[in-house]
Amino acid sequence: MNGSAAFARIELEGSRCCNAALFVCAAALIAAVTLQPAVAPVAAAALALMVFARRRAAWIRIELSEAGQMAVWRADGLVAAGRPVAGRTGRGWVSLSLQPDHGKGCALMLFGDQFGGADDFRCFRRWLRAALPDAAHDAGAGWSGWRSRWFPDNPG
Repeated sequence: MNGSAAFARIELEGSRCCNAALFVCAAALIAAVTLQPAVAPVAAAALALMVFARRRAAWIRIELSEAGQMAVWRADGLVAAGRPVAGRTGRGWVSLSLQPDHGKGCALMLFGDQFGGADDFRCFRRWLRAALPDAAHDAGAGWSGWRSRWFPDNPG
């Protein structure tokens, strides 16, 4: 299977899972303000930061070039571009590392509910499996790479 022939462009939407998590955080902030009015300025700043983070995380599309380079775009421009060098997939998520031709690589985590439909998500996963080198499937730069960033004291 030619990985670059799998798709040319996939439109992305906001993740419902991330939206639900932000809603729970916003509800907790509102509850904290009603119980403790003195924290209102801090809660307002935190809520504004959450809304800003949600808008910044709204990816719009994934595009493939003829050379097999993947580019992830957001409304305000290019987020990341490069060839996938490592990845790990789950039932509803994909974690991958991109290595650009020049510069430092980056890691992305995409959730299945960000894709316009299940067919787009399956198509993307098939392309990723075909595009990755054999040794890079379920590689350490996937999920365990994220885990080591979140928990630096835990090497596992």
